Amino acid sequence: AVRTYGREIHMTEFLDKLDFYVLPVVNIDGYIYTWTTNRMWRKTRSTKTGSTCTGTDLNRNFDAGWCRIGASTNPCDETYCGSAAESEKETKAVANFIRSHLSSIKAYLTIHSYSQMMLYPYSYDYKLPKNNVELHSPTLSSLSILTSQRTFRLEL
Repeated sequence: AVRTYGREIHMTEFLDKLDFYVLPVVNIDGYIYTWTTNRMWRKTRSTKTGSTCTGTDLNRNFDAGWCRIGASTNPCDETYCGSAAESEKETKAVANFIRSHLSSIKAYLTIHSYSQMMLYPYSYDYKLPKNNVELHSPTLSSLSILTSQRTFRLEL
């Protein structure tokens, strides 16, 4: 969109009417660890007092269905939800940003480094969200675009 600004009417209008907030990497320590040690690492690299295990799954640390289906209270598990909702500084920073901009945010997209899947709300409950139809179509479109650019397969 940025490259075609002023030349392509739809992209120009898109950029003129919307503000984009881009946070390239939330879990920088975990991200670096995926490049140096374990490609499929999913947690932070923080340590917990009284535990020999490392990290919290930031996806399960938000205060939305905290520590429910698919999450673990065991710090050694990959899906460890943390000691409390938003106990991790990374989660707290993102949640505070979203709360402070809630009235203007129209969409929130996060790209996960683990498992090569495209997900949308909510993994803490088996019920589909009320706006599932609205979420499903753009998710399929995004999935199609992403898989056309790569040699690996993504799942919905």
